[in-house]
Amino acid sequence: MSLASIVKDACERLDIPVAELARRTNQSPQNLGKKLRNETLNYDEFMEAISCLGIQYEYRLIFPDEEPEEMVSEHVRDMADILSGKIAVQRKMIDLHQSVSRDIRNEARNIESAADTAARHRDDRREVQKCLTRIRAAAARIQSLLSVCGKLTAPEPEAPDRDPENAPQ
Repeated sequence: MSLASIVKDACERLDIPVAELARRTNQSPQNLGKKLRNETLNYDEFMEAISCLGIQYEYRLIFPDEEPEEMVSEHVRDMADILSGKIAVQRKMIDLHQSVSRDIRNEARNIESAADTAARHRDDRREVQKCLTRIRAAAARIQSLLSVCGKLTAPEPEAPDRDPENAPQ
């Protein structure tokens, strides 16, 4: 691809007429148009033209409205992998906490049921004792679940293996 065709493509992509580019580069539209048609644009004129279009040149064009793909370095990819690992761990932790919460709600319902039964049979001492035993067992399970929940911490996901020679400085 010639320098002239790069400039023509850039003008087209940015919707800037060649006449406007000529004005920005202090040339006549006829002179710049002739250079682009005949592909006689030299490197200095090329650099001036793309600069006036607001484009950077690094052996490729970088338009102002997009990021170059090469900016995604290996380090950035590694960080993305680590973050996706952390997200997966957090999702597992949320599921675990929801499960513990569900179990605690079930035990609370067991306590309420035992209390209702004890209230209905308050004159039957043996029945009330059974209810109290159920309530104590449910309370112990809740205490155990809360203890487990308090110990739950998200483990750090493993960092990807890195070659020390290629590690970013």
